[in-house]
Amino acid sequence: MMKIKKIYNNLCWKFPAIRRLKNSLDVKSKYQQKKAIQRTTDLSVNQLEQLSHDFPVYTTEYFSANCWYGNNFAVKKILNINKNEPLKGVIEHGLYFGRLKSDSEMNYNSFKRVYTYSDYRKNALMEQGFSEDHVVVVGPYILGAPLQLSVDQLKLEKKKNGKTLLVFPSHSTEDILVNFDGITLIDSIEKIKYEHGFQFVLVCMYYKDIRERRHLKYLEKNYSVVTAGHKYDPNFLGRLRHIINLSDMTMSNSLGTHLGYCVALHRPHYLFLQDQEWEGRAPSQVDGFDQEYYRQLNLEKAELSEYFGKYSEIISPAQVEIVHKYWGPF
Repeated sequence: MMKIKKIYNNLCWKFPAIRRLKNSLDVKSKYQQKKAIQRTTDLSVNQLEQLSHDFPVYTTEYFSANCWYGNNFAVKKILNINKNEPLKGVIEHGLYFGRLKSDSEMNYNSFKRVYTYSDYRKNALMEQGFSEDHVVVVGPYILGAPLQLSVDQLKLEKKKNGKTLLVFPSHSTEDILVNFDGITLIDSIEKIKYEHGFQFVLVCMYYKDIRERRHLKYLEKNYSVVTAGHKYDPNFLGRLRHIINLSDMTMSNSLGTHLGYCVALHRPHYLFLQDQEWEGRAPSQVDGFDQEYYRQLNLEKAELSEYFGKYSEIISPAQVEIVHKYWGPF
């Protein structure tokens, strides 16, 4: 029996159509996801505990990771594809710095098609063996996420909050906890807040860090902590767009997809780079993190730091150009 199950699981991995059929027949997960969506859809972004709960995975996509963060719906909207039609290829679920090798699901991508952000990443994928015709450049996925407030509602919310600074602290993952000098980050936030007249500070936290109670130090400073929810929540990207839209200025202490998303939504960004330490599985243990990766990563980090390492409330043409390079057209 175990041998048959192993053969079946291998077939599901190697043949996306079988995997999609298997996933679509998971009636229990379908019901659980429906209930979870009903529970979280109307929650405020500062209802941290409720939005950080486990979220069941149910998808009719060929590749399960396509539904992370609601990327599948956003990509389909941008490309004018029916939202109920499964994508015949893999969505790169985040921005890959250092020309990192592609996800493990790529190894079973019989469609040989990849959806990604930019021509820069397209060239990196072509270096990995993908043909030019099979790499689809989408641009910043967040532009396909739904708006949660009308223009008038957003104006009212922003008027109530006053001038708002949005901060993205470096976040952990499911199996790795990130550590950095939180005191120095808060000192920097405070300095910016008082020097530039911010009346309200939003801190956007990943659900993993909320579960680890890492958001409490920001609440102690009377910052408003918010979250876009669980990565399996299809409304994640819409919430993130809402959070960014509430801000006047954004900042972070590490490179990430958020930087380009902020600029694409016309919010200036300040990159306050800090050293990071990883607790758990070391980055060097992950496929693709080799010496060449770190060399390329450092070059890209230096390039983006050059453009975003100085505080400015105006998005310069040069910053737009560099975001176009990594995040694609918008």
